[in-house]
Amino acid sequence: MPEIRKSTVVLPELFVVLVLSAWSWVVANDGEPNWSRFRGPNGSGVCDLYQFPTQIGPDKIVWQVALDGAGHASPVVRNGRVFVASADPETGRQVLAAYSTENGKLIWQRLLPGEVFPKHAFNSFASSTPALDEKQLYYAWAIPKSLRLIAVAQETGEIVWDKDLGPFVSQHGFGASPILYKDLVILPNEQDGESFIVALDCATGSVRWKTPRKSEKTAYSTPTILRIAGAKDQLILTSWAHGVASLDPLSGTPLWELP
Repeated sequence: MPEIRKSTVVLPELFVVLVLSAWSWVVANDGEPNWSRFRGPNGSGVCDLYQFPTQIGPDKIVWQVALDGAGHASPVVRNGRVFVASADPETGRQVLAAYSTENGKLIWQRLLPGEVFPKHAFNSFASSTPALDEKQLYYAWAIPKSLRLIAVAQETGEIVWDKDLGPFVSQHGFGASPILYKDLVILPNEQDGESFIVALDCATGSVRWKTPRKSEKTAYSTPTILRIAGAKDQLILTSWAHGVASLDPLSGTPLWELP
């Protein structure tokens, strides 16, 4: 099993990137960029506001703070705050934290229950990247007895709602990330047990739609929205059981599949 290093958040001057060698994150502080979900705007991985710096070194670091956990979740940024999810590798306890992009000051921290369970050596207990809208943060994590999706107030860290989506069965752990579409937060639950993709109401956490999926090998795909001029939006995701699939993001109705 690889050595687990202490995680850090690093804020250089221009952009958002993961520095693998140090498990460090860098986030823009020039202007007010928003990087609000896994891989940024609609999962594209593209930011048009900044150029990637040609050199990264100590002279580029504005601030650096140590985290209370480790994890593969990406940081997300909105309105001068960077939000980070991590987990204690010894206990599985989840840690959500918000920092100022200006100086790295801790604004709030929220501890969430977790536990240690068998997973792939390359996975972590905090591998799901949060998603942000104007006011709330949405975060998912799993232990064998429950997959949880919560909404947290960005301003205070208070939990707005907490949804238990049932047991999660996998020998490798969890890793999919939630996305937002209109007033819905959408999360795939592709596992060895009962599988489905679900959309919850952002304001209340109530289930707006839930589409069953074939249960096969656990999948870790994060969906994206396909927008084509003159056509309805489509929710696109992949899995071992279905291949590439398209659903109506407002109703969850399957549209097509490419096994």
